[in-house]
Amino acid sequence: MNERIKELAIQAGFFYEDYKDIWYLEYHNQSCEEEMKKFAELIVRECIKELGNDTRCRIAGADKIVAEHFGVEE
Repeated sequence: MNERIKELAIQAGFFYEDYKDIWYLEYHNQSCEEEMKKFAELIVRECIKELGNDTRCRIAGADKIVAEHFGVEE
């Protein structure tokens, strides 16, 4: 997983155990709906910020820029 996505997930309230390579909430039985909403919002904001700061938007498609930023292969 891309390091920036990991950072955003942690900001949203998820916890990551590197040695187990798992994500979880502090209380395993609680719903993660709010954290998922926050995570999605953080990703969208990051994309908007990246597109707004990148002059390649005029040349390349926005989808390619977002994919490159988050390390997603087409």
